Amino acid sequence: MWWLGCIINICGSISINLGTNVMKLGHNMREQSALQEADRKSVTLIKEWQIGVTIFVIGNIANFLSFGFAAQSLLASLGTIQFVSNVYFARFVLREEVTPRVLLATACIVGGCIVLVAF
Repeated sequence: MWWLGCIINICGSISINLGTNVMKLGHNMREQSALQEADRKSVTLIKEWQIGVTIFVIGNIANFLSFGFAAQSLLASLGTIQFVSNVYFARFVLREEVTPRVLLATACIVGGCIVLVAF
């Protein structure tokens, strides 16, 4: 059932990255509020941050469970999906610019992992 471990790990890795980006969105929203620092509510009370933490925790649990189905040597290389998903989430969740340099670096990392798994 190694394939199940791979699927769980990929979903977990994407969830971890999505959760991290949603938490950052909560931090950004807090920083953009017009209130003085002392008047701002705690980041832990911001809905986006809470949702991000929940997604992050679920993703980590999924990654932990995936190791019961597949070898660590296989699953570790699948972790590069986080780099790809980070580019996507940074652009569409955080509205950050994705530069050609970031895309090239991500492609190099993914290419290296493909070589690692293939050999």
